[in-house]
Amino acid sequence: MKITILMPAFNEEESIGQTINSIPVNRLTEMGFDTEIIVIDGGSTDNTVELAKAQSANVINVIEPGDKAQGIWQFQGQGDRFNLQEKDW
Repeated sequence: MKITILMPAFNEEESIGQTINSIPVNRLTEMGFDTEIIVIDGGSTDNTVELAKAQSANVINVIEPGDKAQGIWQFQGQGDRFNLQEKDW
């Protein structure tokens, strides 16, 4: 089974790496899940996108800068299950 984790982001360079690293991908793999992480970037002007890619996350850029929520509808995940994760929750 494939799990897709959707992570909206806008100028999150201070926390995006820690947030992605908090996802127990290795444990999910041990449990038999194929996991993908998709960062939905709302037009960040800092290093959010580069840092997310460095953590092996897929990145989708939304059309309207600053509107990270709109990107949820544009994602290209292939998972059987989806989880929306935001650092502010």
